[in-house]
Amino acid sequence: MKVSTSQERIRQLMDMYNLTLSDLAKRTGLAKSTLSYYINGKSIPRQEQIAQIADAFSINPAWLMGYDVKLPYKMEQFDFTLTPEEMDLLVEYRNADDNTRESIKRLLAYWKMITGGGILDEHHETEKRIQGPGD
Repeated sequence: MKVSTSQERIRQLMDMYNLTLSDLAKRTGLAKSTLSYYINGKSIPRQEQIAQIADAFSINPAWLMGYDVKLPYKMEQFDFTLTPEEMDLLVEYRNADDNTRESIKRLLAYWKMITGGGILDEHHETEKRIQGPGD
């Protein structure tokens, strides 16, 4: 079922990656003017352009066409897939200012320290309360 348009999805993609029109053109190999027509709703991308954009971001072409499908993100330099929730968090991080990013990094470092890099379980929490934070 279609829930969006290519126009909206291309804009979402630009927001997710914090890209300008020039950045998008470089990444996809499409002309800025062509992308501008898509973004402004003056033209609808053909199948070849949908494939070109989808390939540039390793995303499902059906998502780019506006269909209600998962957006599996395959990070090329890593070998894992991000869920939409994880992508939302990544977008929030990318859009954050430097101070907020540093705060997030400190929070994650603290989390790793108190959990040993894993999930805080009941035993670990009890042990920390008995020992105290500096023990």
